[in-house]
Amino acid sequence: MSWEEVYKKNLIEKIKRDKHPFKLLEELETLARRHYSDIPEEEFIRLYWLGVVHDRPRTGYLMLRLRIPGGILKPHQLRRIGELSYKYGKNYAEITVRQDIQLHWIELKYLPEVLAQLKDVGILTIGTEGDTVRNITTCPLAGLTVNELFDVRDDVYKIDKAFLLDPIYADLPRKFKITITACPYMCSVPEIQDLALIGVTKDGKYGYTVLIGGGLSLAPRVGRHMPVFVPREMVIEFVKAVLDVWREEPRYRLSRVRARIKFMIDDLGVDKFRELVENRLGQRLEDYPSKPESLGKTDHIGVERLKDGTYAVGVAIPAGIVTGEFLIKLADLAEAVGVKEVRLTQRQNLILAGVPEDKVEIVKEFCQKWGYAVEQTPLVAMSVACTGDPYCNYSISDTKGLLLELIKSLKERFGEIQDLPPIHIVGCPHACAWYWIGNIGLMATTAKMPDGRFVKAYDVLVGGDYGKRTAIGKVLFKKVPADKIKDCITYLVEYYINKRAPGEDFPTFIARIDLRELADYISGKLGVQLALGK
Repeated sequence: MSWEEVYKKNLIEKIKRDKHPFKLLEELETLARRHYSDIPEEEFIRLYWLGVVHDRPRTGYLMLRLRIPGGILKPHQLRRIGELSYKYGKNYAEITVRQDIQLHWIELKYLPEVLAQLKDVGILTIGTEGDTVRNITTCPLAGLTVNELFDVRDDVYKIDKAFLLDPIYADLPRKFKITITACPYMCSVPEIQDLALIGVTKDGKYGYTVLIGGGLSLAPRVGRHMPVFVPREMVIEFVKAVLDVWREEPRYRLSRVRARIKFMIDDLGVDKFRELVENRLGQRLEDYPSKPESLGKTDHIGVERLKDGTYAVGVAIPAGIVTGEFLIKLADLAEAVGVKEVRLTQRQNLILAGVPEDKVEIVKEFCQKWGYAVEQTPLVAMSVACTGDPYCNYSISDTKGLLLELIKSLKERFGEIQDLPPIHIVGCPHACAWYWIGNIGLMATTAKMPDGRFVKAYDVLVGGDYGKRTAIGKVLFKKVPADKIKDCITYLVEYYINKRAPGEDFPTFIARIDLRELADYISGKLGVQLALGK
């Protein structure tokens, strides 16, 4: 496979070769003075590397994704984000599943000013899009929780710094997602990352064992265990070796669809890939044959005592939607009660970390006033939705709006039952909100009706999970019309509530039952025969 063949067949690779996207850092002021419609699409593609993306319908507004390593923010940084959202982004922002924040409605002419204002408080946007090492995620309470094996924050920041501005590692075959965790609950979802470093000990020494080649999209994969022990002092060298083995093989650049590292692991196997990495390192890594298992599933929502005797107050943010005004007021509150950090989570929630015991109720009352609750069921605290319509160019559904509707209707129907299953909704096959591993997963699509009309619809998956029992969901229905989806999910949950064994959670229930009987029950209730999944 020659590089010339890659450049002929892959337009993005040609665009990167012709001008590295980081060159736009020098040209941004000039670019921003041009009219939106005068800028060629190639330049907008390069802007992805700066965390800047067209907002739908491509009429002049941009989405800006902030890079927040480990999801850790100081109150003054949170305030600045809120101010920029309020002034430039129509008072709207979103928390993402990679512990980032997205701003929408940014006009091109204001882009340099917004980026400068963020940089002034130590926040960058580089590498949150494009063929880069994406934001490094970790346990939202890294360094604070009493349960962790050791504090991984230094390694999070080291890896972020090592690859962030290096043009070589901003020219990968595709995006590369890393998580680092020593939390026994593995709340950063290592199973679906390109590379997961999981904290372990060997002979009294701290280090990491590895999951490699996870990922979702059209071809879901659970990360495979590479049974090695990586000492902490080798972590940068190890990540670099992994990236080099992958990025220097041109055949994984030929097709964007097969450019993720999971396909290289499929082709080579873990043992061969390990051998190539060790050749890069010039040494054999120690074995670590035991794959760590999660103790359970959490997003650290609620009140949790920390190592230093203060408390974390985790706040559920349905669909990750916040206003700039809320972020400003939250920053004010954090400073008023002595909180030094606000943490973002992978389930699109946030945590005030380091709340004195006598201030916990003040924080809870503040959140309640803004419509957010600290004590929440998994349905509210663990459900996620992708960006969706009206912003994302790929989505055909208002995923966040649908999630909020489903949460509301299920709470009205079933009350505050603690084990109502979380829901993951995506607007396209990219699976940004992990619908493959949701207890209930919905993917927007279209369906052709008997009269020939095409309508919005959803594929419905059940039984996905992560943590202790990682599993890819099973397709229950294909192409459920959108006007039936709310009732479909209600009857699905109703069947679970009525038929489950005492204490049986949703994934266990789905694994036990006959899915055909479940499908027949829902179709009967709807009075429509839905198309079954395979």
